[in-house]
Amino acid sequence: MAEEQYRTAAAALGNYENALARASVVERQSGLAIQRLQQAEARHNEALAENDRLQAAMQAAEADERTARENKSMLDAAEAARDAAERYAVASDLLDQAVAIRTRIETGEALLATLQVSEKAIEQLEALDIELARLHALQSTALPSLRMAYANPADPQISLAGKALTHDSDQVFSGTIELDIGHLGRLTIRSQHVDDAAEAITLTKGKIRSLLAGTGVGSLAAARQRQAKAREKANELVLERQMLKQTAPEGVETLRETVTRLDALRGDALEFKFDASAIIEGLRLAEARITASRNEARQVLPLVESTRKGLVDAHAAQAETHGELRALETILGPADQRQSKHQALAGAAHASRDRRDASEASVEPLRATIQDLAATELTLKRVRAVAQAADQEIKLHSQELADLNGQIRVQANNAVEETWLETQDMLAAARQKARRYEIEVKTLDRLRQALTTARSSARDLYLKPVITELRPLIGLLFDDITVAF
Repeated sequence: MAEEQYRTAAAALGNYENALARASVVERQSGLAIQRLQQAEARHNEALAENDRLQAAMQAAEADERTARENKSMLDAAEAARDAAERYAVASDLLDQAVAIRTRIETGEALLATLQVSEKAIEQLEALDIELARLHALQSTALPSLRMAYANPADPQISLAGKALTHDSDQVFSGTIELDIGHLGRLTIRSQHVDDAAEAITLTKGKIRSLLAGTGVGSLAAARQRQAKAREKANELVLERQMLKQTAPEGVETLRETVTRLDALRGDALEFKFDASAIIEGLRLAEARITASRNEARQVLPLVESTRKGLVDAHAAQAETHGELRALETILGPADQRQSKHQALAGAAHASRDRRDASEASVEPLRATIQDLAATELTLKRVRAVAQAADQEIKLHSQELADLNGQIRVQANNAVEETWLETQDMLAAARQKARRYEIEVKTLDRLRQALTTARSSARDLYLKPVITELRPLIGLLFDDITVAF
C-alpha cells in the first residue's frame, strides 16, 4: 500500500514536472506561433493589396480596351459607310446602264416582232420565185422576143403597153403587141406562137402576191432584207442580254434593291475624319495591355491562395498551441502558485517514500520466505540496461540539441526552431524517463538487498538448527564425514 502511494506521489510529481517543462516549451511555441501568424497576416495582406492593385490595373486596361474598341467600331462604321458610298456609286451607275440596256432590249424585242418573217413563207417564196423563173425561161424559149438598144439610154422613146422598153433587154411577147415609138407613131407586131406558160406564170405570180401580202413585204428581196434585219436585231438582242447579265447578274430589281440598301448604308455623306492607323494601333496596344494585366492578375492568384492557406495554418497552429497552453495551465494552476504546488508534491513524494521505507523495514521479517532472487536480479539487469540505453539516448539528444542550437544561431530558421523545440521536448521526456528508471533501479536495488538479507536470515533461522541436529547422527553413521555450514 505504501509502495503504491509512493508510486502515485512520484508519478504525480513527475507529471507536474513534465507539465512545467512542457508549459515552458509550449509558451515558446505559442510566441513563435503568434509571430508566424502575424507574418502570415502581413504576407496575406500584401498579396491581397497586390491583387487589388492588379485588378484595378486590369479594370483600367479593360476600360481602355473598350474605348479603343468603340473607336475601332466607329472607324469600321465610317469605312463601311465610305465603302457603301463607293459601292453605291458603282451600283447606281450599273443600275442606270442595266435600265438603259433593258429598255433597248424591250424596244428591240418589239421591233424584232415586226421584222420577223416566217422561214416557211420565205422558203415558199423562194420556191415560187424559182418556179416563176423556170416558167419565164420556158416562155422565153418558146416565144419570140425583141430587144431595143437606145442611142441614148437615158431617153427611152419606145414604150410597150404604156411602159418604156428597157434598154438592151429581151422582151418576150405573144399574139399582137403595139409599140409606141416616140413622135413617129405606133408599131404593131403579130406573132403566131401560142404562150403555153402564161397561165402558169399568172397563177404563180398570184401565189407570190398572196404570200407577200401575208408577210407584209412587197418582194422576196424585201422579205430577205427583213429577215436579215431580224437576224441582226436578234444578234443585237443577244449581245444586249449578255451585257445585261454582266451588268446585273441577279436581275435589275435585285440590283435596284442593292442600290437602295447601299444608299441607306452610306448615310448622309459621312465624312471620314479618323486616323485609321492610330486607332488600329491603339486597339492593338489596348489588347496587349489587357492581356498583360490579366496574366499578371492570374500570376498573383497562386500567391494569394498560398498566403491564405499559410494564414489558415498559422491560425490553426496558434489555436493548437493556445489550447494546449490553456490545458497545461489548468493542470499547473496559477503561475504564482506553481512553485508552492511543486514543493507540496515533492514533499508528498518524500513523505510517501519515507512511509514506504518504514513499511519496508516493517515487512523485512516477512520477506524471509522470498527466494526469487535470480528473477529479481535479471529484472535489475534489464532495468539497468534500459537506464544505460536512456543515458545513451540522452547523450545523443544532447548532441543533437547542441547541433540544432548551432544551426539556429546561424540560420535563425523557423523550421530549425521547431526542430529544436521538438528536441527539447524529447530531451525533457528522456530525462523524465531516466528519472523514473533511476527510481526503479533504486527500488530494485533495495529489493535485492532485502532479498539477500532475507536469504541469509533464512539460512541462519532454518538450516543451522537442522544441521546442528543432524551432525551427531551423521557422525554416528560416517566417521570421516564433517558437515560444514
